[in-house]
Amino acid sequence: MGFSPWATQFDAWNSIMFGRSSAGNAATDRGNRLEPAVLDWYSETQRPILARQVEVQGPLPWMGGHLDATTEGRIVEAKTDASGIWPASGTVIEQWPDGDAPIPAYYASQAYWYLEITDFEAVDFAVLTGRLEFRVVTLLRDQAIQSRIRAMIERALPWYSAAEERARTKATERRHAEAIELRIRAEGSIARARDSYHEADERLR
Repeated sequence: MGFSPWATQFDAWNSIMFGRSSAGNAATDRGNRLEPAVLDWYSETQRPILARQVEVQGPLPWMGGHLDATTEGRIVEAKTDASGIWPASGTVIEQWPDGDAPIPAYYASQAYWYLEITDFEAVDFAVLTGRLEFRVVTLLRDQAIQSRIRAMIERALPWYSAAEERARTKATERRHAEAIELRIRAEGSIARARDSYHEADERLR
């Protein structure tokens, strides 16, 4: 969708089609290291976490997602906020963007997508700020926005499918080339072995 400051639309396609992730950076590394602690903090002070690192699958093959955690009726996403852009703890966003400091579009779109492909009613963002302040910001289900996001993805699917077909064709061509190379090498080995046999036979005579 083009919202993320860390991944391009090609990165998203690469991840969907081949499970390949773009290289991390200092921000993503920090987030990965702090995520377990942020989720522990949430579980101890808000709602008990029921599962972590949850893979979800919607009704269609391309509808997938990876949730940081789940609790009763909600998704929990752990975030670190070094720039101070998150609203105050306890903020409930009924329709994005709400307030003077709405949550970033790249996080909101991620949350709405997760809500679209699951039965959860809300996403709790468990946020650790740059001042080490713990905040919880809640985003509620909004079917109108979710439908718009789904429509954007559906419009991109033909491009994804064409790119996938090209990738499959190239993979097939590569496998054929490798098979031919192996056969040539094998035939060369057989020829050398045959020549060696004839030379030894001549010497024995």
